[in-house]
Amino acid sequence: MLDRSRKLRHSNGTGLRYWGVGRAAQADRSRRLRDELLANGWNQERIAAIRFNHDPDTPTLF
Repeated sequence: MLDRSRKLRHSNGTGLRYWGVGRAAQADRSRRLRDELLANGWNQERIAAIRFNHDPDTPTLF
């Protein structure tokens, strides 16, 4: 176990991506992403906005 800890493998690769994000927030983001894909197909800018919790319909400042 000490060897795995030194190699940063002690958590089996889970938990690093979603720390601080609750299950309800993850489910909401997944549903918004699914709805976006079904409505508009793959649009990289809109997908990135949803992934980073921005509203894809708001205009950018610059």
